[in-house]
Amino acid sequence: MASPICIGVGSISNYAHPANDVKYSVSIRECLVDELSVPGKILLPKPADTLNPDESDVYLRLKIKAVDDAVVDGCVGDTAITRALDALSRISADTTITKLRKEKLMYFELQTIFDRVRMRGDGHFRFYRSQRSPDIVSNANPISEVPRKLEFDFSLSTSAASQSKSFWRDQQAWIEAKPSISDTPVTQNGVLSQVSGSQCADYARMHMSGSHFRVFSVGFLVFGVNLCTTIFDRDGVVFSPTLSLEDPIGRRTFFKLVYSLAFILSEVELGLDPTVIRVPPSLVPDNKGYPAFIIPPLAPDEAYWITAEASLWTSVSLLGRGTCVWPVRALESKDPRRSVKDTVSSGTLNPVLLGASSGSKRYILKNAWRRVGRDSESLVYQYIQSRGEGHPGIARWTAGADVGVSVAGLHAQNPDVLLPIDSQVLHRLVIEPVGKALNKYDTELELLKGFKMSLEGHKWLCDMGILHRDISPGDLFLSDDPEVPGFLADVESAIISGDLFSGQDAFETRTRTIDEAVVERRSCDNYLSPSAADLQSERIEFTNTQRRGAVMTGTLQFMAREVLEALRDNDSIRRTPEHDVEAFMNVFGYSLLYRLCRRTQPGSDAQKFFEMSFTDAFASLSVSCIPESRMSSSTLSWICAASKHGYLPPEIMSRPLRRLVLRLYHLYIAHKVVQLDRLLVQEYSDSDVEDQLSTPVPANLINHKDILKAIEKTIKRLEAKDAQFACHGPSVK
Repeated sequence: MASPICIGVGSISNYAHPANDVKYSVSIRECLVDELSVPGKILLPKPADTLNPDESDVYLRLKIKAVDDAVVDGCVGDTAITRALDALSRISADTTITKLRKEKLMYFELQTIFDRVRMRGDGHFRFYRSQRSPDIVSNANPISEVPRKLEFDFSLSTSAASQSKSFWRDQQAWIEAKPSISDTPVTQNGVLSQVSGSQCADYARMHMSGSHFRVFSVGFLVFGVNLCTTIFDRDGVVFSPTLSLEDPIGRRTFFKLVYSLAFILSEVELGLDPTVIRVPPSLVPDNKGYPAFIIPPLAPDEAYWITAEASLWTSVSLLGRGTCVWPVRALESKDPRRSVKDTVSSGTLNPVLLGASSGSKRYILKNAWRRVGRDSESLVYQYIQSRGEGHPGIARWTAGADVGVSVAGLHAQNPDVLLPIDSQVLHRLVIEPVGKALNKYDTELELLKGFKMSLEGHKWLCDMGILHRDISPGDLFLSDDPEVPGFLADVESAIISGDLFSGQDAFETRTRTIDEAVVERRSCDNYLSPSAADLQSERIEFTNTQRRGAVMTGTLQFMAREVLEALRDNDSIRRTPEHDVEAFMNVFGYSLLYRLCRRTQPGSDAQKFFEMSFTDAFASLSVSCIPESRMSSSTLSWICAASKHGYLPPEIMSRPLRRLVLRLYHLYIAHKVVQLDRLLVQEYSDSDVEDQLSTPVPANLINHKDILKAIEKTIKRLEAKDAQFACHGPSVK
């Protein structure tokens, strides 16, 4: 049976983001508070840190001890800074002005302090008053959360960053101001506050999601006359001691913090992945303005990689895997006398010597955190590829490894730290082919062929004894390869077992796993997974079990209804292929609704209907609300009303596709009836069952065979020469 259930923000992306609706009153920030309430996720300072804050974990990482005392003394003696700090005290104590007015007054005084401190040198970063909320990514991927209007008060970014186009990717740190000392981010007993604390967690979540290759997020909060600094990562948050800016120790610490952020700390020390190299735009002139990074080889004698354009997918979770997916190309040396490694190692990132042809083959690079006690996704892919020729509907693994970055190492500021079994390490892999999200289809045939190929790939996995368990829009792709219209990726959560459908969430692996051996004999900084050849030679015996089901996996809005009910009731459930197939249907409904919202005339009744349907299906964040909505409707139930009211003319959706959606919706309804019949069988004696059921209880109706048959029939109709069916073109919007 499945292990105890644990749900995080990574499973509850706010796909539609409705405004002020009681039905969807559970917010992301409330979920963040719950997620961080798990023991061990919030690390508080030691009592002694208040008297000696330089030695606290946060300020040791931010190197405030490296700030020269003469700089601090100069700030203490600066009359403009003193006046600004005194003004902050008066603003906080004034009971005659509103909270909003207090905050605006605080901004002016804080900007004065930041500018005066920065005048003491030529720092590489600068504090800016936020003028507009940054986008999570410049091409805000629709299959991740719609970016909300997050306006932190100040940001730390390079002097060259354009504030008229402020993106999360440009921010090195964030600063928030609150007018009252009661706006503490964390209580004395270590609970995140519902207002300031959840807001800081939300900023950190979006910062790590939108700032490329970021492994942690630094921010500090000035609330009233108090100061608190935070460092969030994928496993929780570390808080500094709360200090008063009216106290000499608090003031000196504040000056050291501001100076260190602007002058001392590098991008890596502020959270950039230390294993990647940011490259100048001149090296990638065809990158359309997006930042580019060089990725080192994932095993000896393998290629260096360089990111191409924007990310394909960005997770908006705080804790957990924090997945980000990029298109990449192999880096090439343009100097026959020097290898790519020699050129990169020399620090000469010159486009004359180094580059990647825009016409060269593209791959997908995936970054994601994983628990040491779980098998890596690369290992799962290699297991899959060891089962024969594979299937074109499954992504093909090229390279992969843990890259020497761990949460434990970040906390200890020591990459050599031995990793506990539940520690998180950063894993990176390269797969092919490159694709686009399912909801980015240009024609109905493209959608159906890609979806069919992905579902066939999933069936092949199930036939091999592998269950995916995490079907969502981020896992189904339409391929750039004309021979492979679509494919399924992200197998990290898969169950692999010789007895897959017995309900045991286990992965059979060799007697001594790579992970266990690495924990014993290697430190995190030099750990590279064995090459594919090494793995194949070691992969002889499959005797003991490596747990792979530590939490209930999947994205809530796309889970099968039975799985959602188990989550709601905190119950265990045997995961089956049919649960994944139902999730496929939900992703199909999502892709169609997403496009319909953008193809119908803005402001029309049709658009309002589709947007409401989209909200009903995918906006809820509560594990108690989603199963209820699935009981009353499904992600495809909109097809009935849309057809009745004439919202689906041929130029919006062809008749064969309408028929397919109706067929899938019919299967879903019939499947619910079957489940109810089974409950009747359990509740009544054998003699009573015949009176309650008119026919014997059939097998599962949501299955690969029936759905693939319906899709194939629709494809043939669309391909018929005499078909008078329109295909989807550019969106109205």
